[in-house]
Amino acid sequence: MRFFIGTPLARILFGVIAINAVGGATFTVMPAFADSLGGPGVYGILLMAQACGSLLGALAAPYLKLEKYRLGMIYAMAFCVAGALWCLSVLTPWTWMVVLIYGLAWFPGGITNVIINTVIQKSIPEKNMGTVFAAANGLSGIAMPLGSLIGGSLGMILASSSIIAGSGLVVLLVGLYWIFDPVTRGLPAPNDMDESSFAPAAKKSPAGIVSTEA
Repeated sequence: MRFFIGTPLARILFGVIAINAVGGATFTVMPAFADSLGGPGVYGILLMAQACGSLLGALAAPYLKLEKYRLGMIYAMAFCVAGALWCLSVLTPWTWMVVLIYGLAWFPGGITNVIINTVIQKSIPEKNMGTVFAAANGLSGIAMPLGSLIGGSLGMILASSSIIAGSGLVVLLVGLYWIFDPVTRGLPAPNDMDESSFAPAAKKSPAGIVSTEA
């Protein structure tokens, strides 16, 4: 956890936690939203669109050559686009367009998943790789059950489309925060990262001897 909480990557991690929370809220009300569009068949198609969007993003990531750009800006732009599409998907009048736009909203997430995994593999010592991946997955998904609870509760008083649009707005706001946050903007490009990028900072002991945190 120190590699995330104690480094600039924490800004990315906390944003992903918020995005996963609203993702949980969206998943909870999606069956009701699909029912308003045509029933269980539409729900299955929306799930398929989500999976296809994520898969296509992951497949496209190596060909887009985004590793030369700063990591913070990659995340910021990706989730600004995703949040805008997420909101727009529930505002369109045609079911086929809802499915198309909602699927495209997951395309940027597929790209960033590939990139962040590459960053972790390049920046984390091999001996810590397993524990860091476990911590990253655990922390990033920790808010999803809470988001599901909140989404389900709000779904009893609000329209499902409003909750999905609100979730997309949160994703968009997280992306905008990353754009204006100087720490996130200052993250180096994935191509420029190595094990020294997020190494613990050297500090002096009481005796005045410089040491490195274990």
